[in-house]
Amino acid sequence: MVTLRHLFVFVLALLLAAIVPVAAWAATYELSPTMKTSFDKMAADDGKLRGKLTEQYGEIIALQQKDIDMEAAIKSLHYRNEEAETIIRKQIKLIDADKLDKLKKDVEQTKARYKPLLDSYTAVNKQVAAARSLKNKDLSAIFRMQAESMKIAVQLAKLDMKGKEAALKKAKDAASSAQKKISAMLEDIRPHETKIKAEKSAASNVKKSVASGWKSFTPLVKAGSAKPASDSLANLVSQFRQIVSHKQNILNLEGKIEGILTKAKSQLPSS
Repeated sequence: MVTLRHLFVFVLALLLAAIVPVAAWAATYELSPTMKTSFDKMAADDGKLRGKLTEQYGEIIALQQKDIDMEAAIKSLHYRNEEAETIIRKQIKLIDADKLDKLKKDVEQTKARYKPLLDSYTAVNKQVAAARSLKNKDLSAIFRMQAESMKIAVQLAKLDMKGKEAALKKAKDAASSAQKKISAMLEDIRPHETKIKAEKSAASNVKKSVASGWKSFTPLVKAGSAKPASDSLANLVSQFRQIVSHKQNILNLEGKIEGILTKAKSQLPSS
């Protein structure tokens, strides 16, 4: 059955697929046509510096595109991991559920079946005790005979119930052990999530520096200051590389989470 959550994830994946091609041309930091004209005129008489500027600016555009692509990949994998963990946790709760339900009903039905016998046996033994207190040997003997005639059936009934209860307990322990084992595996995800948060925070801090650096770079282009502009671009390139590095680390961590989920899923009993 397709749940609303499944539908949401599917639609989100489609949206991401539709957005990425458009985003490929949407660099956040890119010179306007007018500014690009000024940029292209810088260091016109210095071919080496001119080439360096072009290379630096091209790398900034490329790194931004890589950042966009990696962010899309991260979100896609993250949503898949999130959905997979939700499903696995639901399945953990259902481990041997049908088997346990059947065994529980078996115990209840067995107890119900033997209840009249056990109640009668208890009642007869009470009568034996009552006759004994009255010192009525004949009546006491009759009740003892009744109790003795029921004794073997009662013992067998208790053994049957004990066996059914033992089977239920064994199945419960096995299910609980399997649930704890897989749940413990999922807990290995948490340290990776903590690292992801740290990587995201680090990338965010670098992006703030990029914003400041870009503000310093554009006036240099207007002024035609080629060497300072190249130095500014070098710093920006370094920062964009850091951002991409953090994104790669996040993607790697999501990949490790995916591996944990795949392993945990493999431990689930086959239906």
